[in-house]
Amino acid sequence: MMLIKTLLTTLFILLISMVTLSAQSKKKEILIKTKVYCDHCVKCESCKSRVENKVYELKGVRFVDMNPKNETIKVVYNPKTLSEQKIKEQINLTGYDADELKASQAQIAGLDDCCRK
Repeated sequence: MMLIKTLLTTLFILLISMVTLSAQSKKKEILIKTKVYCDHCVKCESCKSRVENKVYELKGVRFVDMNPKNETIKVVYNPKTLSEQKIKEQINLTGYDADELKASQAQIAGLDDCCRK
């Protein structure tokens, strides 16, 4: 009886470990370079919440953190449901560049005057 309990406990722990590892493998982390042109935004981080909220709208995003001082956006997402390209396009919608993908003039026009290039 004790042997059966030990085996069942071991099997349960293995099952939980496999599920945890499987869930972790569905995450990918990227660091996107952007450009913050406004000193005000670097100090008050007003662009931070705008960009983060827009990226969080995408299904599959697990975590977003924009660092205006370093001009980077860290995104953790599920690559099975979302592409890096789509994340960059979503960032562009806020008026900010995302690595090589530059925001259009129409997208930049949505920013406050002091934030535009």
